[in-house]
Amino acid sequence: MPQPTSFVSSMPDPFPQELVDKIIDEVQHAHSKATLQACSSVCRSWRTRAMHHLVRCFLLELSDTRHDTIKKIKALPQFIKFKAPPTFPASFISRVCISCIYKVNIVQEVMCYLHLYPNLRELVLQRVPFSNFSRSKIKTLSKALDRSPPPPLRRLELYNISFIDSEHFLSFIGMSHFSAVTVLKMDTIQYKGKPDWWDLSALVKQDPQFGGPSFATSLSLQEGYQNAGPPIVDIIGALGKSITELKLKIGNDKGFDFDPNLCLSLRRLSLTFNRLSLFALTVLGRLTVLKALTHFSLGVDPFLYWLSNPGARDKAFEGLDHALTPVSRMPSIQEIMVPKLPGAFESLIESRKTGHLVEGDLDDPWAD
Repeated sequence: MPQPTSFVSSMPDPFPQELVDKIIDEVQHAHSKATLQACSSVCRSWRTRAMHHLVRCFLLELSDTRHDTIKKIKALPQFIKFKAPPTFPASFISRVCISCIYKVNIVQEVMCYLHLYPNLRELVLQRVPFSNFSRSKIKTLSKALDRSPPPPLRRLELYNISFIDSEHFLSFIGMSHFSAVTVLKMDTIQYKGKPDWWDLSALVKQDPQFGGPSFATSLSLQEGYQNAGPPIVDIIGALGKSITELKLKIGNDKGFDFDPNLCLSLRRLSLTFNRLSLFALTVLGRLTVLKALTHFSLGVDPFLYWLSNPGARDKAFEGLDHALTPVSRMPSIQEIMVPKLPGAFESLIESRKTGHLVEGDLDDPWAD
Protein backbone atom coordinates (compact mmCIF):
# COMPACT_ATOMS: atom_id res chain seq x y z
CA MET A 1 0.00 0.00 0.00
CA PRO A 2 1.23 3.54 -0.71
CA GLN A 3 2.59 5.35 2.32
CA PRO A 4 1.61 8.90 3.37
CA THR A 5 3.55 11.59 1.56
CA SER A 6 5.75 13.89 3.60
CA PHE A 7 4.04 17.08 2.43
CA VAL A 8 0.52 17.85 1.30
CA SER A 9 -0.38 21.45 0.59
CA SER A 10 -3.28 22.92 2.56
CA MET A 11 -3.82 25.77 0.06
CA PRO A 12 -7.42 26.29 -1.08
CA ASP A 13 -8.03 24.62 -4.43
CA PRO A 14 -9.17 27.06 -7.16
CA PHE A 15 -11.26 24.32 -8.83
CA PRO A 16 -14.65 22.96 -7.67
CA GLN A 17 -14.32 19.60 -5.89
CA GLU A 18 -16.60 17.96 -8.46
CA LEU A 19 -14.19 18.94 -11.25
CA VAL A 20 -11.15 17.76 -9.28
CA ASP A 21 -12.85 14.39 -8.64
CA LYS A 22 -13.69 13.97 -12.33
CA ILE A 23 -10.13 14.78 -13.42
CA ILE A 24 -8.68 12.26 -10.98
CA ASP A 25 -11.25 9.64 -12.01
CA GLU A 26 -10.11 10.05 -15.62
CA VAL A 27 -6.51 9.50 -14.51
CA GLN A 28 -7.67 6.28 -12.86
CA HIS A 29 -9.34 5.13 -16.09
CA ALA A 30 -6.00 5.66 -17.85
CA HIS A 31 -4.39 3.27 -15.31
CA SER A 32 -1.66 5.76 -14.45
CA LYS A 33 -0.57 4.93 -10.91
CA ALA A 34 2.37 7.34 -10.99
CA THR A 35 0.08 10.22 -11.96
CA LEU A 36 -2.36 9.30 -9.21
CA GLN A 37 0.49 9.35 -6.68
CA ALA A 38 1.47 12.81 -7.95
CA CYS A 39 -2.15 13.98 -7.64
CA SER A 40 -2.24 12.82 -4.02
CA SER A 41 0.58 15.28 -3.22
CA VAL A 42 -0.99 18.40 -4.75
CA CYS A 43 -3.28 19.43 -1.89
CA ARG A 44 -5.81 17.95 0.52
CA SER A 45 -8.76 18.28 -1.82
CA TRP A 46 -6.87 16.26 -4.46
CA ARG A 47 -5.45 13.75 -2.01
CA THR A 48 -8.70 12.17 -0.83
CA ARG A 49 -9.91 11.27 -4.31
CA ALA A 50 -6.49 10.08 -5.47
CA MET A 51 -6.02 7.87 -2.42
CA HIS A 52 -9.47 6.42 -2.97
CA HIS A 53 -8.17 4.94 -6.25
CA LEU A 54 -4.66 4.11 -5.06
CA VAL A 55 -5.59 2.01 -2.05
CA ARG A 56 -9.26 1.15 -2.58
CA CYS A 57 -8.61 -2.60 -2.84
CA PHE A 58 -6.88 -5.07 -0.51
CA LEU A 59 -6.05 -8.57 -1.79
CA LEU A 60 -5.52 -11.38 0.71
CA GLU A 61 -4.26 -14.33 -1.31
CA LEU A 62 -3.37 -17.61 0.43
CA SER A 63 -3.01 -19.96 -2.54
CA ASP A 64 -0.04 -21.96 -1.23
CA THR A 65 -1.47 -22.70 2.23
CA ARG A 66 -3.71 -25.71 1.57
CA HIS A 67 -1.50 -28.01 3.67
CA ASP A 68 -0.17 -25.41 6.13
CA THR A 69 -1.16 -25.32 9.78
CA ILE A 70 -3.41 -22.54 11.02
CA LYS A 71 -0.53 -21.21 13.11
CA LYS A 72 1.71 -20.97 10.04
CA ILE A 73 -1.00 -19.21 8.01
CA LYS A 74 -1.55 -16.63 10.74
CA ALA A 75 2.18 -15.85 10.75
CA LEU A 76 2.24 -14.95 7.05
CA PRO A 77 3.07 -11.26 6.36
CA GLN A 78 -0.02 -10.72 4.21
CA PHE A 79 -2.25 -12.19 6.92
CA ILE A 80 -0.69 -9.99 9.61
CA LYS A 81 -1.09 -6.90 7.38
CA PHE A 82 -4.74 -7.76 6.78
CA LYS A 83 -5.70 -8.25 10.43
CA ALA A 84 -3.78 -5.21 11.71
CA PRO A 85 -3.99 -2.52 9.00
CA PRO A 86 -2.75 1.01 9.70
CA THR A 87 -5.64 3.46 10.10
CA PHE A 88 -4.41 5.58 7.18
CA PRO A 89 -4.92 3.08 4.31
CA ALA A 90 -7.70 1.09 6.00
CA SER A 91 -10.05 4.06 5.90
CA PHE A 92 -9.66 4.33 2.10
CA ILE A 93 -10.25 0.65 1.32
CA SER A 94 -13.69 -0.04 -0.16
CA ARG A 95 -13.02 -3.45 -1.72
CA VAL A 96 -11.49 -6.57 -0.18
CA CYS A 97 -10.61 -9.68 -2.22
CA ILE A 98 -10.08 -12.92 -0.31
CA SER A 99 -8.67 -15.80 -2.32
CA CYS A 100 -7.79 -19.44 -1.71
CA ILE A 101 -8.77 -20.11 1.89
CA TYR A 102 -9.15 -23.82 2.58
CA LYS A 103 -9.67 -23.99 6.35
CA VAL A 104 -12.97 -23.02 7.93
CA ASN A 105 -11.31 -21.46 11.00
CA ILE A 106 -9.30 -19.14 8.77
CA VAL A 107 -12.41 -18.20 6.75
CA GLN A 108 -14.18 -17.23 9.95
CA GLU A 109 -11.25 -15.29 11.35
CA VAL A 110 -10.68 -13.37 8.10
CA MET A 111 -14.36 -12.47 7.80
CA CYS A 112 -14.34 -11.21 11.38
CA TYR A 113 -11.53 -8.76 10.56
CA LEU A 114 -13.60 -6.98 7.89
CA HIS A 115 -14.88 -4.53 10.49
CA LEU A 116 -11.40 -2.98 10.53
CA TYR A 117 -12.18 -1.43 7.14
CA PRO A 118 -14.94 1.11 7.92
CA ASN A 119 -15.62 2.11 4.31
CA LEU A 120 -15.64 -1.42 2.92
CA ARG A 121 -18.52 -1.87 0.47
CA GLU A 122 -17.40 -4.70 -1.84
CA LEU A 123 -16.36 -8.21 -0.83
CA VAL A 124 -14.87 -10.74 -3.27
CA LEU A 125 -14.47 -14.41 -2.34
CA GLN A 126 -12.53 -16.69 -4.67
CA ARG A 127 -11.71 -20.39 -4.42
CA VAL A 128 -13.24 -21.03 -1.02
CA PRO A 129 -14.52 -24.65 -0.73
CA PHE A 130 -17.57 -24.13 1.48
CA SER A 131 -18.68 -27.60 0.38
CA ASN A 132 -15.95 -29.02 2.65
CA PHE A 133 -17.44 -27.21 5.65
CA SER A 134 -20.46 -28.64 7.45
CA ARG A 135 -23.82 -26.87 7.37
CA SER A 136 -23.45 -25.85 10.99
CA LYS A 137 -20.30 -23.87 10.13
CA ILE A 138 -22.40 -21.26 8.29
CA LYS A 139 -24.37 -20.67 11.50
CA THR A 140 -21.13 -20.52 13.47
CA LEU A 141 -19.74 -17.98 11.02
CA SER A 142 -22.90 -15.88 11.26
CA LYS A 143 -22.74 -15.82 15.08
CA ALA A 144 -19.06 -14.82 14.94
CA LEU A 145 -19.93 -11.96 12.59
CA ASP A 146 -22.65 -10.86 15.01
CA ARG A 147 -19.87 -10.14 17.48
CA SER A 148 -17.69 -8.39 14.87
CA PRO A 149 -20.09 -7.16 12.20
CA PRO A 150 -18.61 -5.98 8.89
CA PRO A 151 -19.54 -2.58 7.41
CA PRO A 152 -22.70 -2.49 5.25
CA LEU A 153 -21.62 -4.35 2.12
CA ARG A 154 -23.23 -3.30 -1.16
CA ARG A 155 -21.60 -5.78 -3.53
CA LEU A 156 -20.72 -9.46 -3.13
CA GLU A 157 -18.71 -11.39 -5.74
CA LEU A 158 -18.20 -15.17 -5.69
CA TYR A 159 -15.75 -16.95 -8.01
CA ASN A 160 -14.96 -20.67 -8.10
CA ILE A 161 -16.91 -21.35 -4.92
CA SER A 162 -18.49 -24.68 -4.00
CA PHE A 163 -21.40 -25.39 -1.66
CA ILE A 164 -23.00 -28.62 -0.49
CA ASP A 165 -26.39 -27.86 -2.05
CA SER A 166 -29.02 -25.16 -2.57
CA GLU A 167 -29.89 -24.85 1.13
CA HIS A 168 -26.22 -24.47 2.05
CA PHE A 169 -25.70 -21.82 -0.65
CA LEU A 170 -28.78 -19.74 0.20
CA SER A 171 -28.03 -19.87 3.93
CA PHE A 172 -24.66 -18.24 3.22
CA ILE A 173 -26.04 -15.58 0.84
CA GLY A 174 -28.90 -14.96 3.24
CA MET A 175 -26.76 -14.11 6.29
CA SER A 176 -27.94 -10.87 7.89
CA HIS A 177 -24.48 -9.37 7.38
CA PHE A 178 -25.19 -9.27 3.63
CA SER A 179 -28.56 -7.55 4.09
CA ALA A 180 -27.44 -4.31 2.38
CA VAL A 181 -26.10 -6.08 -0.74
CA THR A 182 -27.71 -4.87 -3.97
CA VAL A 183 -25.21 -6.37 -6.46
CA LEU A 184 -24.33 -10.05 -6.56
CA LYS A 185 -21.83 -11.38 -9.12
CA MET A 186 -21.16 -15.09 -9.51
CA ASP A 187 -18.92 -17.14 -11.77
CA THR A 188 -18.35 -20.90 -11.61
CA ILE A 189 -20.44 -21.64 -8.53
CA GLN A 190 -20.94 -25.36 -7.94
CA TYR A 191 -22.85 -27.76 -5.78
CA LYS A 192 -20.91 -30.76 -4.57
CA GLY A 193 -20.96 -33.52 -7.17
CA LYS A 194 -22.43 -31.29 -9.91
CA PRO A 195 -19.43 -30.34 -12.11
CA ASP A 196 -21.53 -29.80 -15.26
CA TRP A 197 -22.63 -26.37 -14.03
CA TRP A 198 -19.20 -24.78 -14.08
CA ASP A 199 -19.55 -22.60 -17.19
CA LEU A 200 -22.24 -20.19 -15.99
CA SER A 201 -21.87 -16.57 -14.87
CA ALA A 202 -24.36 -14.07 -13.53
CA LEU A 203 -24.55 -10.47 -12.36
CA VAL A 204 -27.70 -9.69 -10.37
CA LYS A 205 -28.69 -6.17 -9.31
CA GLN A 206 -31.49 -4.61 -7.30
CA ASP A 207 -32.05 -0.90 -7.86
CA PRO A 208 -33.91 0.55 -4.83
CA GLN A 209 -35.33 3.41 -6.92
CA PHE A 210 -37.69 0.97 -8.62
CA GLY A 211 -39.14 -0.19 -5.32
CA GLY A 212 -39.81 -3.85 -4.67
CA PRO A 213 -38.33 -6.04 -1.95
CA SER A 214 -34.61 -6.04 -1.14
CA PHE A 215 -32.46 -9.11 -1.70
CA ALA A 216 -32.45 -9.73 2.06
CA THR A 217 -36.26 -9.59 2.24
CA SER A 218 -36.65 -11.96 -0.71
CA LEU A 219 -34.23 -14.45 0.77
CA SER A 220 -35.95 -14.34 4.17
CA LEU A 221 -39.20 -15.35 2.47
CA GLN A 222 -37.63 -18.34 0.72
CA GLU A 223 -37.43 -20.75 3.66
CA GLY A 224 -37.98 -24.22 2.30
CA TYR A 225 -37.08 -23.17 -1.27
CA GLN A 226 -36.75 -26.21 -3.52
CA ASN A 227 -33.62 -26.62 -5.63
CA ALA A 228 -34.33 -25.78 -9.28
CA GLY A 229 -30.96 -26.61 -10.84
CA PRO A 230 -27.60 -24.77 -10.90
CA PRO A 231 -26.81 -22.21 -8.16
CA ILE A 232 -27.43 -19.34 -10.57
CA VAL A 233 -30.95 -20.60 -11.29
CA ASP A 234 -31.51 -20.96 -7.54
CA ILE A 235 -30.44 -17.39 -6.83
CA ILE A 236 -32.72 -16.06 -9.60
CA GLY A 237 -35.58 -18.11 -8.21
CA ALA A 238 -34.91 -17.06 -4.62
CA LEU A 239 -34.46 -13.34 -5.31
CA GLY A 240 -37.30 -13.19 -7.82
CA LYS A 241 -38.99 -9.80 -8.01
CA SER A 242 -36.06 -8.11 -6.25
CA ILE A 243 -34.01 -8.30 -9.44
CA THR A 244 -34.10 -5.21 -11.65
CA GLU A 245 -30.98 -5.96 -13.71
CA LEU A 246 -29.61 -9.35 -14.75
CA LYS A 247 -26.63 -10.40 -16.84
CA LEU A 248 -26.20 -14.06 -17.70
CA LYS A 249 -23.30 -15.68 -19.53
CA ILE A 250 -24.24 -19.21 -20.53
CA GLY A 251 -21.32 -21.25 -21.82
CA ASN A 252 -22.84 -24.64 -21.01
CA ASP A 253 -26.63 -24.97 -21.13
CA LYS A 254 -26.73 -28.58 -19.96
CA GLY A 255 -29.21 -28.76 -17.11
CA PHE A 256 -29.73 -25.00 -17.25
CA ASP A 257 -32.94 -23.15 -17.97
CA PHE A 258 -34.04 -19.54 -17.64
CA ASP A 259 -37.62 -18.64 -16.85
CA PRO A 260 -38.27 -14.87 -17.10
CA ASN A 261 -41.44 -15.33 -15.04
CA LEU A 262 -39.19 -15.64 -11.99
CA CYS A 263 -37.98 -12.03 -12.27
CA LEU A 264 -40.79 -9.92 -13.67
CA SER A 265 -39.32 -6.67 -12.28
CA LEU A 266 -36.40 -6.74 -14.74
CA ARG A 267 -35.59 -3.42 -16.40
CA ARG A 268 -32.29 -4.45 -17.99
CA LEU A 269 -31.30 -7.91 -19.21
CA SER A 270 -28.15 -9.19 -20.92
CA LEU A 271 -27.81 -12.74 -22.21
CA THR A 272 -24.57 -14.07 -23.68
CA PHE A 273 -24.56 -17.51 -25.35
CA ASN A 274 -21.74 -19.50 -26.87
CA ARG A 275 -23.92 -20.07 -29.95
CA LEU A 276 -27.34 -19.31 -31.38
CA SER A 277 -28.72 -22.72 -30.52
CA LEU A 278 -32.35 -23.81 -30.28
CA PHE A 279 -32.02 -23.32 -26.52
CA ALA A 280 -30.90 -19.70 -26.99
CA LEU A 281 -33.71 -18.91 -29.41
CA THR A 282 -36.25 -20.56 -27.09
CA VAL A 283 -35.11 -18.38 -24.20
CA LEU A 284 -35.41 -15.24 -26.35
CA GLY A 285 -38.96 -16.22 -27.24
CA ARG A 286 -39.95 -16.09 -23.56
CA LEU A 287 -38.89 -12.50 -22.91
CA THR A 288 -42.22 -10.88 -23.84
CA VAL A 289 -43.52 -11.59 -20.32
CA LEU A 290 -41.09 -8.92 -18.99
CA LYS A 291 -43.45 -5.96 -19.18
CA ALA A 292 -41.00 -3.58 -17.44
CA LEU A 293 -38.00 -4.44 -19.66
CA THR A 294 -36.42 -1.37 -21.27
CA HIS A 295 -32.96 -2.57 -22.37
CA PHE A 296 -31.94 -5.98 -23.69
CA SER A 297 -28.44 -6.98 -24.82
CA LEU A 298 -27.52 -10.17 -26.67
CA GLY A 299 -24.00 -11.56 -26.84
CA VAL A 300 -22.82 -14.52 -28.94
CA ASP A 301 -19.35 -16.01 -29.23
CA PRO A 302 -18.19 -15.03 -32.74
CA PHE A 303 -15.41 -17.62 -32.97
CA LEU A 304 -17.56 -20.60 -33.79
CA TYR A 305 -17.74 -22.94 -36.75
CA TRP A 306 -21.27 -22.03 -37.80
CA LEU A 307 -20.21 -18.54 -38.86
CA SER A 308 -18.10 -20.05 -41.63
CA ASN A 309 -20.99 -22.27 -42.72
CA PRO A 310 -23.34 -20.08 -44.81
CA GLY A 311 -26.30 -22.44 -44.50
CA ALA A 312 -26.07 -22.75 -40.71
CA ARG A 313 -25.35 -19.04 -40.30
CA ASP A 314 -28.33 -17.90 -42.39
CA LYS A 315 -30.65 -20.29 -40.58
CA ALA A 316 -29.41 -19.06 -37.19
CA PHE A 317 -29.94 -15.40 -38.17
CA GLU A 318 -33.41 -16.19 -39.52
CA GLY A 319 -34.28 -17.82 -36.19
CA LEU A 320 -32.83 -14.86 -34.31
CA ASP A 321 -34.92 -12.39 -36.31
CA HIS A 322 -38.04 -14.43 -35.61
CA ALA A 323 -37.25 -14.58 -31.87
CA LEU A 324 -36.37 -10.87 -31.50
CA THR A 325 -39.31 -9.44 -33.45
CA PRO A 326 -41.91 -9.82 -30.63
CA VAL A 327 -39.37 -8.43 -28.13
CA SER A 328 -38.67 -5.40 -30.33
CA ARG A 329 -42.41 -4.64 -30.40
CA MET A 330 -42.84 -4.60 -26.63
CA PRO A 331 -44.15 -1.16 -25.49
CA SER A 332 -41.52 -0.87 -22.73
CA ILE A 333 -38.48 -1.61 -24.92
CA GLN A 334 -36.13 1.29 -25.61
CA GLU A 335 -33.07 -0.53 -26.96
CA ILE A 336 -32.00 -3.99 -28.08
CA MET A 337 -28.28 -4.46 -28.57
CA VAL A 338 -27.22 -7.28 -30.90
CA PRO A 339 -23.65 -8.53 -31.44
CA LYS A 340 -21.44 -7.42 -34.30
CA LEU A 341 -21.40 -10.65 -36.27
CA PRO A 342 -20.78 -10.77 -40.04
CA GLY A 343 -24.11 -10.35 -41.81
CA ALA A 344 -26.18 -10.45 -38.62
CA PHE A 345 -27.62 -6.94 -38.42
CA GLU A 346 -28.62 -6.87 -42.10
CA SER A 347 -30.40 -10.23 -41.67
CA LEU A 348 -32.62 -9.01 -38.83
CA ILE A 349 -35.18 -7.59 -41.24
CA GLU A 350 -38.40 -7.71 -39.21
CA SER A 351 -36.94 -6.99 -35.78
CA ARG A 352 -35.10 -3.91 -37.11
CA LYS A 353 -38.31 -2.24 -38.29
CA THR A 354 -39.12 -0.86 -34.82
CA GLY A 355 -35.85 1.11 -34.75
CA HIS A 356 -34.84 -0.29 -31.35
CA LEU A 357 -31.97 -2.49 -32.56
CA VAL A 358 -28.35 -1.32 -32.32
CA GLU A 359 -25.06 -3.14 -32.84
CA GLY A 360 -22.63 -3.59 -29.96
CA ASP A 361 -19.40 -5.39 -29.11
CA LEU A 362 -19.50 -8.87 -27.62
CA ASP A 363 -18.00 -7.71 -24.33
CA ASP A 364 -20.50 -4.88 -23.77
CA PRO A 365 -23.35 -7.05 -22.41
CA TRP A 366 -21.09 -8.51 -19.72
CA ALA A 367 -19.31 -5.30 -18.77
CA ASP A 368 -20.23 -3.81 -15.42
